[in-house]
Amino acid sequence: MRIAHATKLKLSFVQGTFPRPHDDPIKDDMWDTCNSMVIAWVQNSVSESVGKFILFLDYAREMWTELKQRFCLSNGSRKYRINKEIYEVKQNHCAVNEYYTKLRSLWIELEDMNQLPKINNMTEEIILFLQALTKQKEEQRLF
Repeated sequence: MRIAHATKLKLSFVQGTFPRPHDDPIKDDMWDTCNSMVIAWVQNSVSESVGKFILFLDYAREMWTELKQRFCLSNGSRKYRINKEIYEVKQNHCAVNEYYTKLRSLWIELEDMNQLPKINNMTEEIILFLQALTKQKEEQRLF
């Protein structure tokens, strides 16, 4: 959903970085129109049960915050499910490229949930640590 909003230049509405301009009534109306459009996109992107949960929120930022609070808490169970899928995936009668694509997409999804903090000062120790971490990750994938 984040990519869709970014490509339409509306991500600032859900992030709350584009404040409502109260000093100009025309810009205020335009802001309302864009906010309503983003709300409609969000409503149409979620399941019916989730849509009912955010139906009465007036601002895209509020919706985004509610969704984030509701769904970011379940990363542990999501990670468990992805790991379980990884260990259960079998090639069966699929082509090797289909099998690998399935595995790779699960690995990427799991990796996206385990982001490390940004490093501003790369020392030799940090480089060695990252190389060891990458090797460990590759071994884990091999298993």
